[in-house]
Amino acid sequence: MKMFEQLEKQNRSVSRFAIYVYYETDNLLYDYAKFYLSKLKAICSKVIVVSNCKLDSVAQGWLTTRGFKLVQRGNTGYDFAAWKDALSRMDLKQLEEYDELILCNNSVFGPLFSFDELFAKMETRKCDFWGVSLHPAIGVIQKTHLQSYFLVFKKKVFCSDAFRNYWKNLSLPSTFQQAIEEEIKFTPYLEDSGFTWSALLDSRLDIKNYIDIPRNNPLLSLQNGSPFIKKKVFLAPYSYYFDRGLVKDASSSLDWVAKNTNYPVNLIEEYLIKKLYPSQYKSIFHKNYVIDENANSCLNEDVVKRTAIIFYAYFDDLCEKCVPFILNMPEKSQVFIVSSSKKTLDKYKDLLSQSPERKIEFKLQENRGRNEAAYFLTCRGVWDKFSYICLAHDKKLRHLPKVEGDSAFIHSFQNVLATKGFVLQLLELFENNERIGMVVPPTPIHSEWQGILRVPYGPNKGICLDLLKKMECEESLDPCPIAPYGGNFWVRSSALLPLLRIIDKEGISFFPKEPLALDGTVLHALERIYPEINRKEGFFTAVASPNSYVSAYFDNLHYLARLYSNQCLNLSEELAKIPSTRSFVVQKLKQKLEPYPLIYKIAKNLKLLLTAKRSI
Repeated sequence: MKMFEQLEKQNRSVSRFAIYVYYETDNLLYDYAKFYLSKLKAICSKVIVVSNCKLDSVAQGWLTTRGFKLVQRGNTGYDFAAWKDALSRMDLKQLEEYDELILCNNSVFGPLFSFDELFAKMETRKCDFWGVSLHPAIGVIQKTHLQSYFLVFKKKVFCSDAFRNYWKNLSLPSTFQQAIEEEIKFTPYLEDSGFTWSALLDSRLDIKNYIDIPRNNPLLSLQNGSPFIKKKVFLAPYSYYFDRGLVKDASSSLDWVAKNTNYPVNLIEEYLIKKLYPSQYKSIFHKNYVIDENANSCLNEDVVKRTAIIFYAYFDDLCEKCVPFILNMPEKSQVFIVSSSKKTLDKYKDLLSQSPERKIEFKLQENRGRNEAAYFLTCRGVWDKFSYICLAHDKKLRHLPKVEGDSAFIHSFQNVLATKGFVLQLLELFENNERIGMVVPPTPIHSEWQGILRVPYGPNKGICLDLLKKMECEESLDPCPIAPYGGNFWVRSSALLPLLRIIDKEGISFFPKEPLALDGTVLHALERIYPEINRKEGFFTAVASPNSYVSAYFDNLHYLARLYSNQCLNLSEELAKIPSTRSFVVQKLKQKLEPYPLIYKIAKNLKLLLTAKRSI
């Protein structure tokens, strides 16, 4: 331990020069990069930030006022071209002022621990240049090489003719694959030039069994001392994790960082909420909560007092079914019942009069906008007074048989207001995770709801995009929206502010007039983009369900998976019976020409001639 402490002190006196390459598609300088650069600056005499994107004046000011030299360039040639650009601005005499050169980029989060500690560890390795991880050789295709997200070179290397000649002769990569090939060639080139190298993880892991450890086994990489975690661990499509059996890697890695380091994981969360669709974020971190509806809760009474339900009643024949669910709200919470029918409101007043201890307000609204108008216009003041709001309304699917309509009602209510214990634990979920903005039921997949999986937006796609543009949200639609189909869900009061601002401005005109179409209205579109609005405010959307519902839902999923699997198998078998296009055409021509011997003979000879030419 004393040896490492001495090495850390020794490393602080080393003069280092770093080139950090940065690129983000939205041209923003994110806080994870600011954290990295601040730590890098602490161990370097000079840091050049090469941005392959056009940073705004705020980002430029942040960098320059903190002593970073900024080079802005187009996104050509990837990292290697950017490093070459920066190095070309310095002559040998300038480089000789430094003891070490660091080439790095923003493809990782970190450092997870002190750079001093990293450099102290690597000082014990007798080598001329080093990196954090290596990629093993793949047969004769590529040699073992250092991965280029963090490379450190001693003066012996970066002042050599071999090093300068490499950059002088570097052709700018025009594709990502060409950039990868430069990484593959770089280490063997320097090794062939007589320099020795090492990797932090090299002596700790049996890497022969892994390809790209930081990405494909991030937890192993972290447990063995890596100061970084690759962004690609979190940004790949879910199919990447699923096909390789890596579906727990992202969540396990982030949990490990939170528990074992002092790194502010909120920087990772903020970035990923911004970069990922709500469904992607939910999937890679498995933000699905199974709640025991019979468990006890020790929730603070103050939280309950900051909780409300806005309930819209449309069908007076559903009052008796809905009231038991409404009464599952905690007694100290506030209840708002809204309807466009005085008769319906009176019925709820009568049924709820048996609970005089509850704070209940009844509001009559214009017959326009249904439950959405009740949520965001009639009860607009609720959003300013309470922290957590349950949004719910009665439910019928009049275009479906009654049994299927009833199942939709059960799905909507049991996953939002199952029991008193369920509601209290759900509130604990909000209290314990400040990033949760919405909690919705699982996507319904039974009976007619299966169509949502195939065509989630239906006739609402254009309306959704228009609304997102109006609210200055990302104008792209989540391919697999985790929307609160049915309109019942829980929300943090600060999560839907862009929508509230629009309705504040437009009032009742925002909502369509009656009679309401079965689909393709602003109300149907809103239902699908709530998670996108929530995302804009820096929150993620979670799914919650009581354990009694999950057991049946799991079997529905398994049935659906088997059903689709069998359909794919049947389709492939049918396709196998269809002859290839070429043989099919030849067969048909033969049938047509056989009655004409001369034409048939000419066609046959022509075929032989063409076949012979192809074989030459």
